[in-house]
Amino acid sequence: MQFGRTIIALMVAVGGTFHTSAAVAEQKKLRVGIIAGFTGDWAAYGVAYKHGIEIANVSDKIEFIYENDEFTPSKTVSALRKLTEFDHIDAAVVGDTSTAASVAAIAEQKNLPLLVWAGSNEEFKGKKSIIRLSPNYSTEIAFAREHFPVSGKTVVYTSAHAYATAWGRELMNALGQNGLLEEFATDPGDYRPNLLKAKTSGIQQVFLCLNPGQNGLFALQMRQLHLSFPIYGCNMLEASADLNPAREAMEGVRFEATDVTDEFRKQFLAKTKSTDHLMSAAIHHDAVLLLARSIDQKGGTLLERILNVPEFVGAHKHVKVVVDETGQYLDLPYTMYEVRNGNLEVAK
Repeated sequence: MQFGRTIIALMVAVGGTFHTSAAVAEQKKLRVGIIAGFTGDWAAYGVAYKHGIEIANVSDKIEFIYENDEFTPSKTVSALRKLTEFDHIDAAVVGDTSTAASVAAIAEQKNLPLLVWAGSNEEFKGKKSIIRLSPNYSTEIAFAREHFPVSGKTVVYTSAHAYATAWGRELMNALGQNGLLEEFATDPGDYRPNLLKAKTSGIQQVFLCLNPGQNGLFALQMRQLHLSFPIYGCNMLEASADLNPAREAMEGVRFEATDVTDEFRKQFLAKTKSTDHLMSAAIHHDAVLLLARSIDQKGGTLLERILNVPEFVGAHKHVKVVVDETGQYLDLPYTMYEVRNGNLEVAK
C-alpha cells in the first residue's frame, strides 16, 4: 500500500510539474488587445485588420482580444480600460488616429505599448509608449510628389478625417501656387458643383482623399458630367465601397500606398477573394508580427524589446522600427497602385 501511495504521489508530482511548465509556457504569450470598428460605417477597415492579423499566424506567441469601438473615441476609452483592468493585456493596437489619441494618456500612465495607425506624432507628443504604424506624412507626400504630376493647376479634395486632412495639407505644400485645397467638413453627397467649378477654373488634375464611398461617387458624378480629369489619391481609395459601385468610373485611378509583397497579396486574395483594404490588412499584419518578434529580444521592458526588433520582411517588403525626433514609428516602403477591373494593381 505504501508503494502504491508513493507511485500515486509521484504521478501527482509529475503531473503538477507538467502543469506548471505549461503555465510558464502560457505566460510567455503576449496578451494583445485589438481595438477597431467591426460594425458601423467603417467596419470594412476593422474586418481587414482582422484578416491581416489572422494571416500573420502568430497565435502560438500572442493571444488576441478583440474589442469593437466602432471607431468612436468614447468607446475606445471604455475598451482600453476593460482590456487593461480586466484582461490584463501587455500591449494594444488601435486602428485610427483619433481613437488612438483618446487613449494615449491612459496607455502612457500604464506604460502600455500602444501601436497606432497614424502618420503624425502631433496627437501623441511626449507619449513614449506610442509606436505609429506608418511613416511620417512628409515621407508619404515626398513619394507622392515624385510620382504624381505636380505641374499644372490641381485641386485637392479631402474629408475631415484626420489622415485625409493631414495628407491634403502636406500635399498642398508640395503643389505650392498650382494647388487649390477644398476640405469637406461633412460628406456633401453631390460633387457636381465642385466639378463644374474645377472645369471653369482650368483645373488639369484632381487629387482625392475622401471618406470611403465618396471617392467612387465623385468619379461617377465626374463621368456623368462628361469630364475626364485624371484622378490621383491617398490610400483611402483602396475601399470596395468606392471600387464596386463606380467600377468603370474608377478605372485607371492611381493612388499611393504602402508597398505590399506579392506573397501577402496572394494570401489576402485567397482569404477574402478581393483586394478590398489590402494595405489596411498589411499594416496590421506587420504590427502583430513586430509584437511576436519582440518576444525573442533579450532583456528590457516590452516597449524596449519592440523598439529593438531588427528590420524584417512581412506583408511589406521591408519593415523597420525608427526612433527619431518625430517619434517612434514603422518605416515602410511606398508604391503606386492603379484600379484595374475593380481591383488594386501595382501601377506600371
